Amino acid sequence: GIDLCRFFPAKQKPDLPFTVAYVGRMLNDKGIIELIEAVRILRDRGVILKLILAGAPDPGNPASISMENIKDWQQNRLCSYLGHIGNVEELYRQIHILALPSYREGLGMTILEAAATGVPSIATDVPGCRSAVKNGETGILVPVKNANLLADAIEELLCSPDKREAMGLEARKLVEEKFDSKIVVGLMLEQYNEMLS
Repeated sequence: GIDLCRFFPAKQKPDLPFTVAYVGRMLNDKGIIELIEAVRILRDRGVILKLILAGAPDPGNPASISMENIKDWQQNRLCSYLGHIGNVEELYRQIHILALPSYREGLGMTILEAAATGVPSIATDVPGCRSAVKNGETGILVPVKNANLLADAIEELLCSPDKREAMGLEARKLVEEKFDSKIVVGLMLEQYNEMLS
């Protein structure tokens, strides 16, 4: 579950430029390559935005993205790389949307953390992300490995601040109703008590 005392909406709207963040391990399977390509597509369209990547590479994983790739993206101004951060809740309060174009997910916890801070997400239409994003209500779901549609979804929310704000409010509401840690822990304890009795 999500700690709603830690993850809460910002008092003020985030500053411009329009900022998209990816939070998680630096793995190809998380759709980071498609996210970088989506930024290239949007830049070619003349769209001004900033992409932040937060998370560490996983050198033991064959899908890990190399630091050389990340440095190259930074040099080409395609992203800002923060590495692993401890106060991720502060990052969520400084962005306009979260992107998680993953190929597969258990449950998109970063989506729920962002949602708790009132930030909508663009994610892929895969089981774990589908559980965390109500398409068209709390964010947008796009097909896997499709940088063009990912770019379209980012541009749609960039150009629609009212829609983005409404989605953020709905996202927070979803977490309050279904993913609050107090609710989740209560349900787990119920299950344990049932099994023990």
